[in-house]
Amino acid sequence: MNFNQMSPYELGRTSNKMAIPHLRRFLASGSLNEKRLAASAINKLSSEFQNDCNSAIPELLNCIQKHPHTQTRQYALKACCNLQLSYDLYIFFKEIAETDEKHYNRDIAIKLIQLIDRDGSSIKFNESTSKKEFVLLVNSIKHGQNCVAGREIIRHGNQLQLGPWIRPVTDHNNGAVSTSEMVLENGGMPEFLDVLEIEVSGNANNPTQPENWRLRTDKKWKKTGKIELKSVFDDFIERPLNLWKGDWCQPDRIDTAGYLDNGFNASICIIKPAFFVMKIFTTYNEFEGRMQKRRRGIFSYNGVTYNLAITDPNMDKKYFRPFPRNNDGVKQITLNPEKCLLCISLAPEFKGYHYKLIAKVIEGE
Repeated sequence: MNFNQMSPYELGRTSNKMAIPHLRRFLASGSLNEKRLAASAINKLSSEFQNDCNSAIPELLNCIQKHPHTQTRQYALKACCNLQLSYDLYIFFKEIAETDEKHYNRDIAIKLIQLIDRDGSSIKFNESTSKKEFVLLVNSIKHGQNCVAGREIIRHGNQLQLGPWIRPVTDHNNGAVSTSEMVLENGGMPEFLDVLEIEVSGNANNPTQPENWRLRTDKKWKKTGKIELKSVFDDFIERPLNLWKGDWCQPDRIDTAGYLDNGFNASICIIKPAFFVMKIFTTYNEFEGRMQKRRRGIFSYNGVTYNLAITDPNMDKKYFRPFPRNNDGVKQITLNPEKCLLCISLAPEFKGYHYKLIAKVIEGE
């Protein structure tokens, strides 16, 4: 294994602590993209080699300080969350939490200052008992089970702050969550806009789906509240420049290298479309040798038209019944773009690509 010839991304996949000195070199003198990937690799390796990764703290801090307006800072902050930090860094991270222009950097900095012990030593993050609280925004279909996601809720006394995206994942069915694994303490099931508390065993360290957290499937979910639909339209809309645009890809997908090279930092977002039309039809799937129902959503965002699969089961219940048969042609449903939002998500890698999906259609009152 020749570490000298490896990229930061490749070094992070080695699961070998001998890669750490090479990653420190990239953090110190690499390009911005190399520094970002090196910080991501340190974050991944720290789950196995925390003590060895602590040696990279000076280089990570330097990246945070020198590159405040790039994703290098974000990835370096994330890497610090799994390391042992001294109390003298409290003020450093507090300033970031109060002044950084990016909400996700502020959120990570808040977590870091909570991890730092006031007595002068770092609090070791106990991944086996970590809890996450989030607003349930997505419960779409994935391999016949559930793909669940929402925005984290961070509490500061009586104040609530909206945090980054969270997608609980399991070790089966490509990360999908079964219905039995979502049962609440009272025996009920989570609903759209519920505020939920779950237990996780750490970040999944997936570079193309950084919001993935490993779900403790042996623990029940707890409902702690519910938010109003109006809050989603007021506070949850995101405005990325594009939906994971790839240099050589069709609009409905992006390749893994393109995602990493372009520095994207999430695989899910809520956007307001310029128009939105749903088309459903039944067609013959030549690869599987059977008739198959198709659910497509056509919309425009920032001047680009997308035609993506819809995986929101609520659309079936509300609009797609009865479903057109093979000879019925295409059924079309148009929604008012002023009264709907779309949650767009990247699927896990399939033959080198991440396909874009409409995971949730959010309709206003």
